Amino acid sequence: MKINNVSQNTSFGRLKINVDKDLLMFSPIKKELNQLKKIFKENGFSRKKNVDVILDYDVEQRSFVGIVESKKQGIPNNPGYKQSVSTKKSSIEAFKNWLENWDYMYSPKGLSEWRKIRERALEEMQKPRPIVSIWKI
Repeated sequence: MKINNVSQNTSFGRLKINVDKDLLMFSPIKKELNQLKKIFKENGFSRKKNVDVILDYDVEQRSFVGIVESKKQGIPNNPGYKQSVSTKKSSIEAFKNWLENWDYMYSPKGLSEWRKIRERALEEMQKPRPIVSIWKI
């Protein structure tokens, strides 16, 4: 996963934007970016307590994507760290749910739940299991 240097991102309030300036010369992309900035501000996507969002443009998919970044740990090593987003209502709802799930998972309560799940899984793995064969001799 390669993300351009975050410190060189332009910012819109708390929202980090990682879009190549050459792409902004195309009016449809620039128009959509401005609409997305407005939507992000209205929905408070850039004001989450536990995570930040980096808005990026994926050239291969030809769409904008949001990249989640923990405020304490950075970008997670997880395949679900980015979500495509557009100005469509269904896309905004899906993005909102995705972002709220990430924000919850990095909250103290979410981290505590994850720790308990991991501990229970380790306990189950360490229990002795009888060897069962499905083959008859």
